[in-house]
Amino acid sequence: MMSANSVMLFWVVTAGLAAAGCNGTGPSRAEVDHSLVKGEHVVEQEAHAGYEDVVKGYEAAAHSYHASGKKKEEAGAQNFIGEIYAKAGQRLKALNYYQTALQLQTEVGDKSGEAGTLTNIGDVCRDTSRPKKALEYYQKALHLQREVGDKNGEAATLHDIRAINQKTG
Repeated sequence: MMSANSVMLFWVVTAGLAAAGCNGTGPSRAEVDHSLVKGEHVVEQEAHAGYEDVVKGYEAAAHSYHASGKKKEEAGAQNFIGEIYAKAGQRLKALNYYQTALQLQTEVGDKSGEAGTLTNIGDVCRDTSRPKKALEYYQKALHLQREVGDKNGEAATLHDIRAINQKTG
């Protein structure tokens, strides 16, 4: 059974994002960002309960973006699905979605998106006791963040690298 928050998010995602297949314009970046923020809150509030409903909404969005050839937006939806699964503890599923997102971001040259996805993959590696692999992904993300001038992302990634180095010695 879907909670009220899940129903609202599902409606926002499917109604707004499925429009991309109907009129070819799709939602604005602000609408997508707003939906992502709502999705993050739903995942945090409900933890494991109801997240599959949220995933369904983002899968519908990813399908709509794919059908309309919007690879960057499709990558964003794939990445967010990965985040949902990672927060729910399903890290293998998360990695699958992150890899799909990363491939799409690479294809369209979205270096900022790549950096975020590489960081997410690094987080999964860190959380599954593979610190060396996490460091590899963080280093790749850091390189891209510096290339695009993402100071906030760079600071966060440096923090992640420092934390692993402190833990592993």
